[in-house]
Amino acid sequence: MTLVAWLGYQRKWRVLWHPAHFLGIAVFLGIVGTYYALSIAAFGFPLQKAMYVLWDESVKRTGVAFGVTATVLHILTFPFEYIFHFLPFTLFILLFYPSTPQKSWSTVLASLRRYTSPLDSFLRFCAITFVANVLVYWVSPQVYARYTLMLLPLFFTLVVVAYYQQEGHWQRRWIEVFMGSVMGITVFAVWIAFGIEATRKLPYVWGACLATSGVVGVMCWWYFHQKEVRLDIFVVFLLVARISFNFLFVPPREAKRQRYLEDNVKAALMTMDAAGNALPLKSYKTTIGDDGATDVNSFHIEATRRKVLPISFKKEKGVYYLADSSNLAGEKYKEIARLTLYPERPAKIVRFDQAP
Repeated sequence: MTLVAWLGYQRKWRVLWHPAHFLGIAVFLGIVGTYYALSIAAFGFPLQKAMYVLWDESVKRTGVAFGVTATVLHILTFPFEYIFHFLPFTLFILLFYPSTPQKSWSTVLASLRRYTSPLDSFLRFCAITFVANVLVYWVSPQVYARYTLMLLPLFFTLVVVAYYQQEGHWQRRWIEVFMGSVMGITVFAVWIAFGIEATRKLPYVWGACLATSGVVGVMCWWYFHQKEVRLDIFVVFLLVARISFNFLFVPPREAKRQRYLEDNVKAALMTMDAAGNALPLKSYKTTIGDDGATDVNSFHIEATRRKVLPISFKKEKGVYYLADSSNLAGEKYKEIARLTLYPERPAKIVRFDQAP
């Protein structure tokens, strides 16, 4: 999309046929082809199924899968959802609004065409690339905000330049009021950690809150006295806020999932021999599905065993199976180990060929 949009804008369609592009395609096919060849050789993964998965993953979030109604609704709501998910950064869109009522959007667009400096050319590239790529997600129902994270640097480049070009205008003043307000609120908001059970039990909660509140407080003072570098100060503030969040709110999440990690590692070790080699282990039926929650389990098991956990609907001799209670209903088996799958789903490591 980027190549087509940029070369189309420059009317340089012939560049699309440059040998370098075909070399890049060949390298891509070589890497991906090698991956699938090794998967087929090592795990017997059928090529037909691989092609089906690729096609299914390509169309599952498009209008082909969801129909016209869902697609039209998504097209109408996507801009507002995008702004919401990336708040407060998307509020910087205000900087693109004409500074005076007399300066219409057509005038702004016309001025872009007259840009000739390298910086202006780069800004045009950022704008065209952002629009060309975001359109793909705009017309695809059920996309998540994280899918467009790679486009944000293009957006940030444009808003930063717009910020410095709007000196003295009301758009920049409102943005600066907003940034200062967020920083000021954070000085006090960080203490909410004492109102949350999971965070107030942290041994360093006092130190983290004091450090965050103190550092952000100093930054607020600096922010209101150094008008020329307010955007820079706000960027540093975001970094401090992120580090503070990691110290205060990530550990409780880690502790919550630690039990799953230990449980799955213990079960995985029971399917390995004394030399540390992985014995045959498969996920039985729908125990490990395509939902995000099961990734928590399969990741730890595969990382411990250093082997992919395949799915099987067959009962084979000499094979261990990971199966939850719903898939074991009515089955005869020998229990090897018990574990808990995320979220709070009882499961077992079993052998069907050793059933009593």
